Amino acid sequence: MTTPGSASRYEQKGKAAAYEARNPARTRAERALLSALLARGGQPSSVRVPSILDAPCGTGRLYPWLAQDLKGAHYLGLDGSLAMLEQAQAKDIPAAFIQGDLQHLPLAERSFDLVVSFRFLHHLAKPEAATALRQLARVTRRDLVLSAFHPWSAHHLSRKIQNWLQRRPLPRHAHSPRWIREQLAHQGLREIERARMGHFRDLWVGLYRKSPPGLLD
Repeated sequence: MTTPGSASRYEQKGKAAAYEARNPARTRAERALLSALLARGGQPSSVRVPSILDAPCGTGRLYPWLAQDLKGAHYLGLDGSLAMLEQAQAKDIPAAFIQGDLQHLPLAERSFDLVVSFRFLHHLAKPEAATALRQLARVTRRDLVLSAFHPWSAHHLSRKIQNWLQRRPLPRHAHSPRWIREQLAHQGLREIERARMGHFRDLWVGLYRKSPPGLLD
């Protein structure tokens, strides 16, 4: 969504609207997974969240859930696709949206209490994913929630075999929890919680927390 290739794809007529409408059952399951993950990690019941960055926000599909679970939080949605942002703004969501690149976030260091990056890292190979992780870690002052595709899942392995048989490059990149944890540890974040949508599906979600300035884990 915020890589040049993926963002431009959503500028094609009807793509953003189609993204909004696809697979509502999966969206509900993913929202439930995110909600449970945050609750187990001390959000939202025990800690107030003043500000949230949703990047990439797409069509703003996570906003209703975030607004319900994290009441009163200031929300900013960021995406690389103007068409996706226009789709979000058409919903009359009472929040701000900006266009931006996750590998060069136009935001100050430690500017959000919670940063959510959902269904994005699979667009990036490891060097680009590492850059995006550094940017996401830079702008959070406390928590980072992100999703990735697990390299050891039945879904990912079947996709890998299918693309190998068809002699096509793999369209999605998988990143293991260990690799993500190592990347974020260098940025001062530690893993708090992790959840997975079964062993067949490849999606997993992690919650990472930043140490206060000057405090080493």
